[in-house]
Amino acid sequence: MNSFFEKISLFSLILVIAFYLLLLIFTLFIVDFTSFSQILFSERITYSIKLSLLSATLTSLLAMLLSIPAGYFLSRKNFPLKSFLEGILDIPFIISPVAIGVLILIVLQHKYLEAFQERFFNISFAVPGIIIAQFATVLGMSVKLTASHFDEIPERYEMVASTLGAKPLQVFIYVLLPLLKRGIFLTFILIWTKAIGEFGATFIVAGSMPFKTETLPIFIYTKLTAGEINASLSAVIIAMVISVISLCLLRIMNAKG
Repeated sequence: MNSFFEKISLFSLILVIAFYLLLLIFTLFIVDFTSFSQILFSERITYSIKLSLLSATLTSLLAMLLSIPAGYFLSRKNFPLKSFLEGILDIPFIISPVAIGVLILIVLQHKYLEAFQERFFNISFAVPGIIIAQFATVLGMSVKLTASHFDEIPERYEMVASTLGAKPLQVFIYVLLPLLKRGIFLTFILIWTKAIGEFGATFIVAGSMPFKTETLPIFIYTKLTAGEINASLSAVIIAMVISVISLCLLRIMNAKG
């Protein structure tokens, strides 16, 4: 029975791996590598790559800034409606990014936020809109991942530090954060990679204006809809390389842990 089940399991794994390998190999066979370098160094895709890297980095830093204290509270404290609040954090997982983008766009059309944009700077269909859209899709994931890393740190370390006279903030900064630095880095890489690939919410909130709000995923979409298949596939390969590098960093950190 175990032998039969192991064979079924192995066959299932092979099917899954073959499915993704087929997609990758098919892409590599179709793309025209003679024009790949021209596309890679074109001004438009260079802008899209830089914008994606910048927005994903800013988004991830902002998300981590909130996730570390929020994750600590979620991990260490028991309070009424905790399960409900954890469910709220799952919203980005269960709702389409397009739907999240629509909700953000509706909020930004409130008269006070419209007045803010008119007086200070645009959010809708501008770079800040990209950051807000990415932020909305990664924040819940960031908080839950950070909380799970706090769960792995025994509370006795905090108790010992407190008995030695350390204040709560000192315990957090000098005891917990050094123990959490690997978890923070892993979480950052995961949400950064997710932000790089975010399309739906970004497209709705920021649009697809070249040299303004066109991130790498949006570049892929606009080139595909324009019938420029080779440019779209070339951008897909670039996005895959970025993701593979991120995942390699993630695995290296896991191996060191």
